This record gives sequence, C-alpha cells and structure tokens, in this order.
Amino acid sequence: MYFQFCYRCANCTKTFKTSKSLQRHVREECGKNPFACPWCPNLFNLKCSLIRHMRLKHDQDLRTRRNDKYRVKIQRRR
Repeated sequence: MYFQFCYRCANCTKTFKTSKSLQRHVREECGKNPFACPWCPNLFNLKCSLIRHMRLKHDQDLRTRRNDKYRVKIQRRR
C-alpha cells in the first residue's frame, strides 16, 4: 500500500502522513520546550517529563516546599 506524505513541518521539513501526526510533532518534538523547571534551567517538551525530572533531581526541594505549604505551579513558557 502506498501512502503519500502530504503534511510537512515548516520548522524542520519532516513529512507526515496525517495532520494529527504533524500536530503532535510540532507540539512535542520540533525544538519547542514549553515546560521550565522552577529550580534549574532545564526545559522539557512534555509536562510528565518535567514532573519526572523534579521528582528525580529535586525531590528534597519538593518535600521542603510541601512542608511549607508552598505549591509548585507548573507553567508553560511563552
């Protein structure tokens, strides 16, 4: 079966079979990292990746902040 790749990324020129695949690529893979760690300069393209990073690298900071009744607000970078 032959598929024509008719959706092209404007940033990196990759091609995709469906518009959904292109949308996911632009949102998650194409050089954009909208989630910033509040304690270090690391950036992530998925919220779950940021949360995993915070648990693994900043667990003590999270515990301290929770004890102080301080909630970490995860925000998208604009």
